[in-house]
Amino acid sequence: MKEFLRLLKMDLTRAFVSKSFLLAVAFTICVFAYGTVGMVQPNASVVEAFKNTYLFNNIDKMFFLVATVAYSASFCVDWQSKYYYSVISRGSICKYGVSKYMATLLAGGISLMVGMLIFFLILSIKQPVFLPSPEMIEVEMSGDAFADVLMTGNIGAFILLYCFQFFIMGGFAATLGLCISVYMPNKYIAYIMPFIVAFVLNQTVNILDIPNRWDVFRLSTGTVRALSTTDQILHTVCIFSVLFVGMGVIFVRKLKWRIGND
Repeated sequence: MKEFLRLLKMDLTRAFVSKSFLLAVAFTICVFAYGTVGMVQPNASVVEAFKNTYLFNNIDKMFFLVATVAYSASFCVDWQSKYYYSVISRGSICKYGVSKYMATLLAGGISLMVGMLIFFLILSIKQPVFLPSPEMIEVEMSGDAFADVLMTGNIGAFILLYCFQFFIMGGFAATLGLCISVYMPNKYIAYIMPFIVAFVLNQTVNILDIPNRWDVFRLSTGTVRALSTTDQILHTVCIFSVLFVGMGVIFVRKLKWRIGND
């Protein structure tokens, strides 16, 4: 355990004390800024401006690209530089793989979450009021994610729920890029493939008409409609717990094979 914690600390330091993490946060803010075009009126509330930006300008898939910047290419860097030799010589491939996977999940999730919070702060400074009127919430936002919480006026819970949602989305995109990179150790593939997978997944579920609650893409982006907050959180936690564990197992097993045959 001591050796694993040492490896995890090293990976977390590399993930968070880096230009890549700051770039991921900056890119998240830039994507939101791009999404504001034509969507934010001067007299709109903060929540209305945020929802219009996020939900109606098709920027959700872009976050699958942004989240990978933080740490998804870390194995590619280690592989090409042979850095992993010095790491596994003092530990094990399994510990190295788990620490790499956990650091990537945290870096991807937190980078999106921090970027989203900064965008929320910017809106709070620019827009005149925080909450839309109860009538607007009921008429125009009743089908959106977390609308039932918004109806209570609990803005703190609303923001925390979106923090959770962006963490899940960023963690999913980042670990997906990491898993793909162990099959094809190229950093550009690690960056781009989650975006492509998100697009294909979204198109596939539309064609197959998969119900909202089983739509992995919409669950990850928080764009499921007509689900209560409790149902959405339960489905998200259950489905992504399985996905995160499953992808972690796949990554470590493939990592053992790749390093063992190097």
